[in-house]
Amino acid sequence: MNTAEKNQDLKQKKKKLEFLDRARSPSQRDWLGVVSTASFCCQLAVLFAMFLLYGSISRLASKPVPTLVQLSDGSSFSAAPMDAKERSSPAISRFVSQSLHALLTWDGALPAYSPEEQVNRKPDPGIEIANGGRIATAAWQACFVLSEDFREQFRTALSKMTPPSVFNGSVKVIFILTDLSEPVKIDEGKWKVRVVSYLNVLNTSDAMSQVIPFNKEVFVRSVEPPNYPLEADGIIKAIHSIRASGLEIYAIRDLDLENLK
Repeated sequence: MNTAEKNQDLKQKKKKLEFLDRARSPSQRDWLGVVSTASFCCQLAVLFAMFLLYGSISRLASKPVPTLVQLSDGSSFSAAPMDAKERSSPAISRFVSQSLHALLTWDGALPAYSPEEQVNRKPDPGIEIANGGRIATAAWQACFVLSEDFREQFRTALSKMTPPSVFNGSVKVIFILTDLSEPVKIDEGKWKVRVVSYLNVLNTSDAMSQVIPFNKEVFVRSVEPPNYPLEADGIIKAIHSIRASGLEIYAIRDLDLENLK
């Protein structure tokens, strides 16, 4: 090997060992290599994490949707996925039927909150409202199915419908539902239901009865259900139970039976 080849070989070895020379500061090219290597490693880590996330989502998607909800008091019920403002037709129909029955059935006795009260029903003195009239305690309580802006208006109308003899036990009024249409959606979270029914006014002294038609269009909307306080009792518990359906009645108007198809 001649002198020129030896010098060339020494230059190449020196060049290879430049990065390991602690006395010499790394060049811009050296830092670029370090940054590129670190970036490549980070991308590999992100790609690996994405594969793990994809696997977790795939396993979650393959599981059946939970259909059972258990409350903290131990009770449970079936559930179905649904938008926050949507309600099923059976739920709306059941709400309207139960609400009207609670609002328009007056038996002259106070609501019972315990088995003992159920056996020994006390006479209902009624609750006086703003216009000076009285309505049954159970009806006043059931009015919480109504929206706040409609509640007082309906209580006033209810006081005019309530016979005073209800409060001495000589008359009972029973709501009888004869037909309930399928809920018709009129807007997001709003429905209307056509109701054909009557009030059976029963005189307890002679068993004579009077029939008063009650044919209405009931307008319902979805609301956020309140938190149910497990420690609540009596009327507070009853009111929370009434609002637990996540629905409220915001209007009731007369139904034209001639146009009913």
